Amino acid sequence: MTNVVAIILAAGYSSRMDGFKPLLPLAGEPALSRVVRTFQEAGVQEISVVAGHRQQEIASLCAELNVRVTMNPDFADGMFSSVRAGVRELPPEADGFFLLPVDISLIRPATLRRLILDFAENRALVTHPVFAGEPGHPPLLARELRQPILRHSGEGGLRAVLADYEQEARWLNVADQGVLLDMDLPCDYAALQKRAVIGFPLDAECEALFEICGTPIPAREHSRVVAQVAERMTEALNHVRPAGERLDLALVRSAGLTHDLAKGRPRHAQEGAGLLREHGFDAVADIVVDHPDLHLADAAPITEREIVFLADKFVQGTRIVPIVDRYLAKLERYRDEPQAAAAVRERLIRAEGILLRFCAEAHVRLPDLLLETPE
Repeated sequence: MTNVVAIILAAGYSSRMDGFKPLLPLAGEPALSRVVRTFQEAGVQEISVVAGHRQQEIASLCAELNVRVTMNPDFADGMFSSVRAGVRELPPEADGFFLLPVDISLIRPATLRRLILDFAENRALVTHPVFAGEPGHPPLLARELRQPILRHSGEGGLRAVLADYEQEARWLNVADQGVLLDMDLPCDYAALQKRAVIGFPLDAECEALFEICGTPIPAREHSRVVAQVAERMTEALNHVRPAGERLDLALVRSAGLTHDLAKGRPRHAQEGAGLLREHGFDAVADIVVDHPDLHLADAAPITEREIVFLADKFVQGTRIVPIVDRYLAKLERYRDEPQAAAAVRERLIRAEGILLRFCAEAHVRLPDLLLETPE
């Protein structure tokens, strides 16, 4: 079994921030705690935190987190001194190691798991996560790079060391913009605070998922229109609902964009949901898995799931059509198969029932609402 450990770099002064970066809160916990938890959820058992500035506070937090602390007395010399300090203390049984500055705090556990799986299969000297064509953090390094790092003068930092091994590197595409997002400045921190509570892919990550999963171009175009329709319907419903009962517009958009992620594959809804879970997007997967057909109990409220289901039924290709048209086309396809045709009619009845409930609650006429949505 591959043994991968993690080194978290948390020794710097945070001189450009209005606060000490390892201890700044993100979604209710210090940034360092979040990074440690991320590695733990990815299955990394051995974690070392390199401390320098305010090392006693770091050591105290690490004791609570049950992770090891490596003190770097030379932290004022820059980040590479912390890299060396952490690498020097690598356990001999480690096959590979992550190196991650603590201010890159929003990486998903699923991203780390994918890097570990790729490393276990290929044993590249360097495995880089790549988002939208741009390499990010953390690199996963093979133990063979320990000595080259320790021998390096420090000029050019870790990047200079890894440049010598570029031919042996692997570049793994990930649907995680967090690999690029740090908090060097207060404005960066403000942006990370907003993203820290989002558990689903935003637009750029949806586009990355299309590329990684090989989603057909027509399915991507269809999904963009479905997302527009779903947003319009959500806005109409939220307009009449009290604040505490409103739907998450961003989640609806995300699910609309990814509902046909695996289009063209057998059982594409289940396959697409599985791909989303693989990348760490469970909330969207729960909606995507039900988009072809669903049941809504009489007392159950309309949620993001029903909105995406209905929006998909209003879009044929990239054209907005009456909901019945989608089912009539299927009835024509199965006209010589009575059992299949009966199933389609039942699905149409369920869809029309959900639509009637939506219109009644939102106080809208669907033709008026949908005509406002650009094709």
